[in-house]
Amino acid sequence: MAAGIPLSPTHPADQYAPLIQSMNRDYPLIANIPFSVSRGTGPYESEVYEPWVKDSPTPGQFHIELRHFLDQPRSQQDIRNLLTGEMFHYLGNIDPRTNQQVNPQWYNLKQQVWATMPEHDRKNAHDRWMEEQAAQPPNERRSFDEFLQRSYLDQYIGGVMFPLSDPRWSEWQERAQSLPRVAPQQSAVIERMRQLLTTGR
Repeated sequence: MAAGIPLSPTHPADQYAPLIQSMNRDYPLIANIPFSVSRGTGPYESEVYEPWVKDSPTPGQFHIELRHFLDQPRSQQDIRNLLTGEMFHYLGNIDPRTNQQVNPQWYNLKQQVWATMPEHDRKNAHDRWMEEQAAQPPNERRSFDEFLQRSYLDQYIGGVMFPLSDPRWSEWQERAQSLPRVAPQQSAVIERMRQLLTTGR
């Protein structure tokens, strides 16, 4: 048997491949979506690049760049939870190349999450948007609807469905536990999304 060819130091084995494989195995809804993961620098805990953006590290693929989230040691489960939640930015999006929803079923459920959101959470979303706009230069500001559709709702669904163990985000652990009681209709929608993610239907 021929000896294996060693990997070049400039092309290390993809350390995230096992996580990607496990996500594809456990979440049929994303199994056919080409995506990749890398370590990166810049603001935020992580950043995503849709397949159609020009500055994507992997053009034509959805790409997730882990940033400050990895400043501290993280469990494989927490990394996987974060990556899975980041996939929601793609599943719930509209592809500008076709003007079609990436996944119409997921997209429609995402709108139901907003429709069933308690009033105090709607106010929190609006306050978050106002804070974001105040911190952005005028040419980078966005509408409230764009904020909801491209950031807030995806993060909200991911936080409830896959809360991280870090104490800094304990509010999401508490929200995930209390949601069936305080917002049963919304909780049912998110559970339907979980079913769609884990069964593909």
